[in-house]
Amino acid sequence: MSRDNDLVERIYQDLRNGIVQETIKPDQKLSETTLSRSYNCSRTPIREAFKRLQHEGLLLTIPKSGTYVRKETPAQLVEIEQVRTYLEKLAFRLAIKTITPRELAEQEERVEKMQHLLDQPAFSPREFSEVHFAYHRGLIVASRNDLLCHTFDGLNLRYSNLFQEGAGTSMDVVRTSNREHALIIDALRAGDCSLGEDLIETHLWKHKKIRNKYPVDL
Repeated sequence: MSRDNDLVERIYQDLRNGIVQETIKPDQKLSETTLSRSYNCSRTPIREAFKRLQHEGLLLTIPKSGTYVRKETPAQLVEIEQVRTYLEKLAFRLAIKTITPRELAEQEERVEKMQHLLDQPAFSPREFSEVHFAYHRGLIVASRNDLLCHTFDGLNLRYSNLFQEGAGTSMDVVRTSNREHALIIDALRAGDCSLGEDLIETHLWKHKKIRNKYPVDL
């Protein structure tokens, strides 16, 4: 049983890494038959890996067609970012009263970690994106609102293009983004709700390329 679990984990990790690094392209169809031959296994471990990736929002299964790498269109990204902006502004408003000193320290550590990654000669977009996601979900969790957390998680943002800033993005833009992370923490410490919500809207929306392509008001 352990050997089967190890195989599922290896297939899952290989596919996830390929999707995140885009060696497996968005909208690409994945074949259970081809993968089972590649891994010299039955289709069962492939299907188990697919299920995990579907749960994370990386794969999409279309009945009578097959399983595909999820592709986020610009219009979909606009909709997701609109909802996300409202969620994080609400989380900030709630977290002013509920966040603990330890959680504030953890948020600051994440900002420092992102800065450390930005200062490295060989920048790792994948590692940066993981810390970046943890920072934003940390704010959501600090709201102490289970429905808010559930709604945020339902957006399947962990591997979304919205968190892949480091890949194909100007490093100056990413550095500016991380300075904004620090300013949001400062506003949280100060209990300044109005400033914090303005900072979040700027950080999440006003500087995004998708807003330039699909200009809509929040």
